[in-house]
Parts: sequence; structure tokens; C-alpha cells
Amino acid sequence: MKNRADWILPCGIEIQQKLLQTAQANFKIMGIDDQIECIHANAVNFEKYGDYNVFFFFNPFSEEILQRVTDKIFRSRNEGENIVYCKKSINPER
Repeated sequence: MKNRADWILPCGIEIQQKLLQTAQANFKIMGIDDQIECIHANAVNFEKYGDYNVFFFFNPFSEEILQRVTDKIFRSRNEGENIVYCKKSINPER
């Protein structure tokens, strides 16, 4: 496993502008806004997965879309390690 110092700046991708702004505000409150990059984009169309190696999905999208995104992540990383964590909500309405 890489040393933490070798890891790339964490990045969050969000398609909904309001949720992105909420995340940015929360990171600022936590004092870590300079440590996390937030990108307004569609995860399926995002082209820079190879620049990152840690991915966290909280209640993301359908399984089909999640599979497309994770396939894209693993294809973009020819070497090194990827960490992908997916948290699905237990709320059936989400």
C-alpha cells in the first residue's frame, strides 16, 4: 500500500450543483476545504479518474451506472492501487 504522503488529493464528483455546494460548505466548516477537491460533473462522463486513487460513493446511482463508473476507474488506473468504497442508503426512498 502506498504511503499516505504519496496519495493524491481526494476528489468528490457531484452532478447536482446544490449538493456540491453543501459538501464544499461542510468541508470549510471542518477546516479541510483545502484538502479536498470538489468537481461539478457527471461521473459517467468524467475523464480524469486516473489522477486519483481513492473513490467514495455515498448512495450513488443505479447498479448499471455504478458498474460503468467503476469499470472506467479501473481501466484508467494501469498501475497502483485503487480504493473504492460504496455506501448505499438503507432508506428505500433515496
